Order: sequence, then structure tokens, then C-alpha cells
Amino acid sequence: MSSYFTVSEINGYVAKLLLTDFILSDVSVKGEAQNVKYHDNGNIYLTLRDNKSILKVVIPEEISSNTQIDIYDGKEIGIAGRLQVTLSRGEYSLIATGIEEIGIGELHKKFIELKEKLGKEGLFDEDKKRALPQFIYKIGIVTSPSGAVIHDILNALKRSKLKFNIQIFPSLVQGLDAAKNLEEGIKYFNDDLKPDIIIIARGGGSFEDLSAFNDESLARTCFFSEIPVISAVGHQTDFVITDFSSDIRAQTPTQAAEIVVNSNLNYIDSFNSKINEINANFLYRLQVSEQKIKEKKFLLDKENPLYKIEKKASLLATIRGNLNRQIENSFNRNINILAGTYNNLLKLNPSVKVSNRALIKNNKGEYINSIDSLKLNEDISIELLDGRVIARTTEILKEEVNEI
Repeated sequence: MSSYFTVSEINGYVAKLLLTDFILSDVSVKGEAQNVKYHDNGNIYLTLRDNKSILKVVIPEEISSNTQIDIYDGKEIGIAGRLQVTLSRGEYSLIATGIEEIGIGELHKKFIELKEKLGKEGLFDEDKKRALPQFIYKIGIVTSPSGAVIHDILNALKRSKLKFNIQIFPSLVQGLDAAKNLEEGIKYFNDDLKPDIIIIARGGGSFEDLSAFNDESLARTCFFSEIPVISAVGHQTDFVITDFSSDIRAQTPTQAAEIVVNSNLNYIDSFNSKINEINANFLYRLQVSEQKIKEKKFLLDKENPLYKIEKKASLLATIRGNLNRQIENSFNRNINILAGTYNNLLKLNPSVKVSNRALIKNNKGEYINSIDSLKLNEDISIELLDGRVIARTTEILKEEVNEI
């Protein structure tokens, strides 16, 4: 070899050939739209395919803004345009100059036919879908073990701080054997490990890339699974048959993990709420029981013989005290009366020389018959035959006196 072409020279040469080719400079192509992307710049990017090949297409903003055709995955369209090479990547694309609506593509047509068939059989009925278990611990995941999907699911579960027992069935998610492989995973979990739920998942892709999840046999396996199945395929706008035949459709694989986490968190909240309710009810019943016990104890105490005896003893003590005070008061009154009567009798006794006697009372009005009953500096009243004298004791002298 004496000389080499550069890559740019080759790509530039191919670009000139495309521009000068009579057919390729103005060509019309029909096919099924796939991977349709509406860009912010107004362009529409898609892949046009038939059953053997694909062709990249760019619909410029000046064309897309003037068309009334709704372009989506699975729609069969005709596009007029010219082939152009992207020099930096060495890729050629069809740059559209016109669009024509043809109908629904073959793959999309089969998708709709299968969806209608299974729908009529009741495989999509909401009342036949199983609810998730109250609490999920064992999770079976059917997906590719090497893709980003499994990491997204595991990371979402790990972020929740909840504990799970996770089993992974490694499966193809694209290609001729993918549907059968996915079906084997669901049957394996049903027959052997028996987790609480099964997640069947893969990331986004073209309608053709997701075709394994539009398999009729796989759809039926999801429906007849004894274990609830969550279908988590593609992105939010992607729909596959397993989304409808499974018990729950997650918009993304990450959301499938979030559904599991939220289900457990709701169960935990409900469980804690029940515990709090039971505790509150128990405390209320305990308080009511304590009050009833106090009331019963009060009634029992009232009927208790010891209580009655103590109550009677207290009453008897009160009565005894009152009687003692009454007796003492009565005794003092009678003593005073007797003393007065005695003095009066002395006055009337002819054998007593009353002129030589005087009656003495203390400040309480009691008669004093002995100096032993007197106190120093005490006010006394001296009753004479013709009057009364108030005096104070300043000195007490005890002497013997003759008895009358």
C-alpha cells in the first residue's frame, strides 16, 4: 500500500455520492416508526423499519411544524427526502422533505390484536388482579443481571433502610429466546422459591426491543402466576402486554421498587397506628377498671365489720366525751348549788352565830370554804349580812378554827 485515505475523506466522498445520486437525492421510503423522539429544537428523530432493516430519519422543524400527522412508535408512515451523511460519525440518515400517513405498522398491529384478544378473555380485568401482600420480605426479580435495571431496583430498595430477602433469576430481556427465558423465571419462583412478589423488568428501548414482553405465552404466565407480579418495563410512556396481564404496572423499574417500599411503609404505619390504638384503649380500660375497683372497695369498706366497728367506736368516743363534759358541768353546778344551800342553811340554823360569819366567792362565782382554795392576788367577793365587799388577796395565813 503506497497511500491511505483518511476517514474524513471517505465519509466526504460518500456524502458527495449521495448528493449526486439521482435516486438517493430525492427518495420516498415507507416503514414503521420506532424510537420516536420529539426534540426541544423542533426536530423529530426516529427509526424507520421493516421486517429486515432500519433507517435513521430526521424530520426538520420546518416540516414537523407544518404536518398534522401524529407520529408515534408503531405507526406506518411514508417519508420523502434525501440521504445525508453525518461526517463526524460516518452515519447516514434520511432528511425528510415530506410526510405521508399510511397506517399502523405490522408489529404494532400484532400488539393491538393480541391486546384485544387477551382483553376479551379477561386477562386484563381489574377484579382478577391480586393485591400485594400486607408485608413484603422475599422479592423475586426476573431481569438481566448485568444491566442498569437491577442496580436501579437494588439501590431504591437499599435507600428505604428496610430489610429484604432478594432473589434474582438471570434472564435475557431482548432477542428470540428472551420471552421464553422470562417465562421460565416466573415459573421458577412459583414452583421453588415462592417469594412474596415477583418483579419482571427491563430498561427502555424501541418497540422491537421490548417485543419479548409482548409475547402471548409470557402474558398468560404472568396472569396465572400464584404470586403477584409487577411488570416494570421501559419508561413511563412505554406499554407492553405484560403491563396489562400482570397484577401491577410500574412506569419504571425504580418505581417497582418504590411500590414495594411504600407498601411496607404503609403497613408499618398502619401497624403502629393499631398498636397506639390498642395502647390507648388499654389505658382507658385500665383507668375505668381502677375507678371501678375504687368504687367497689369503698362499698366493701362500708360493709366491712371492722369499718362499722371503727365508725361505732368513733361515735361512742364522741358520745362519751360529750357525756363526761355534761357530767362534769352538772357536778360543778350541783356543788355550787349545794354550797349555796349549805350557807343558806347555816344562816337559818339557830345554833350558829351568823353575825360572826361571812360568805366568800372567787372570781368564778364559786364559794370558798377553805384558804386552800384561795390564790394570791385573786379577786374575791365577801358577802356580809348587810352587803358585799370586793377584795384582793395579798397574804394568806392558815390557822386552826373551831368546828361549829
